[in-house]
Amino acid sequence: MLSRVYAIFIGILLIAMAIAGYRAPEFLGAEQLMGWVPTIWLLTGIVALVVGFLLKSVPGLRWFAGIVGAIYLIWGLIALFTPPGTPVINLLHVLSMVMIAIGALGVAVALGPAYWERETETYAPRAA
Repeated sequence: MLSRVYAIFIGILLIAMAIAGYRAPEFLGAEQLMGWVPTIWLLTGIVALVVGFLLKSVPGLRWFAGIVGAIYLIWGLIALFTPPGTPVINLLHVLSMVMIAIGALGVAVALGPAYWERETETYAPRAA
């Protein structure tokens, strides 16, 4: 259940970040990003919502959380430690921290023991 909540939560969060990146690029520091970072956020958010609502397999949901979490954790750490003024991705530190939080939460959801979450192999109803 926690992996499904994670997918839906980051889907909504990333779509909101993408919309803010398109509407107010100076607010998010995205004017330096040439529009491709909000596009990545939007695509990841859409995929996360589709996975969160349609995927029934708990291992599949956990794999999704782990892969997306690892990617965003690495991306956030790179963006956080990129020196200002370089032509590489130069996000604001707040956005870097948000991406690190998304990544760390995804890795934690993927690696957390299933008995904490009381998850079974599928979301199919139990036979009586």
